[in-house]
Amino acid sequence: MSDAIDVPSALRASLVRSVDPVLLALSLVGAGGGMLVTLAIHAAGLTPSLSPGHGISNYGITLLTSACTLVVSSLAHAAMVLRVASREQRTPLSFGAALAAGFSRLHLVYGAQVVVSFATGVGIALCFLPGLYVALLLAVATAVVAIERVGPIEAVSRCQALVSGRLGAIALVVLPIWLVIAIVLVACVAVAGALAPSPGGLMPLLREMGALDQPVMIGAMLVSRTVYGAIWAATITVLYLRLREREMPTQGERIAEVFE
Repeated sequence: MSDAIDVPSALRASLVRSVDPVLLALSLVGAGGGMLVTLAIHAAGLTPSLSPGHGISNYGITLLTSACTLVVSSLAHAAMVLRVASREQRTPLSFGAALAAGFSRLHLVYGAQVVVSFATGVGIALCFLPGLYVALLLAVATAVVAIERVGPIEAVSRCQALVSGRLGAIALVVLPIWLVIAIVLVACVAVAGALAPSPGGLMPLLREMGALDQPVMIGAMLVSRTVYGAIWAATITVLYLRLREREMPTQGERIAEVFE
């Protein structure tokens, strides 16, 4: 078996797998649940202040909101990864089964999300290219922890082993997917702008995308996050399975065993 990744096949499979009603429903759980958590925190009066001298408290509120919403998104993401992996093995998990399996891996995926976000953020802070390198290197980290049930730190080592010598092929899959996701976001912004024109043009509208008191903005955020979540989960899972095939040319070990 060739050691190379079939980039066109991986791209096609990623997009095809993302168009799955169950996957989109799971992604909607993550997107909608995260927004509900944010609304609840705001309703409790924990809203960042624009007044001077509130920098520390604003940082604490932002950190609390991010940590809470990440719980919901990690649950949905784990469920989506397992849904895609099970479909690839022709033993698709149902909506409920995927959520249950995702819940049992929630702590692992949460930890992996934190590690990947921190490492990528540090790389971007140092310079854009190191951040891009880290993002590509750890692209399949959450799929690794969800399917193999390893810890976040071990997942980094697994990513290095899986990705070794194939970073260019991964970039050829991930970068076009990022472009597709960007197009979806722009389309949502355009539709929201048409339904609720914002004085001053695009930038005020983008800022308003974070406003959770406007139905049009909520709808635009919900759609964009749902589509993004489904496409990204499908992409990293397909990539992980393609990379894992290089380790198991005889397919003696089946991914389906993970769900037992």
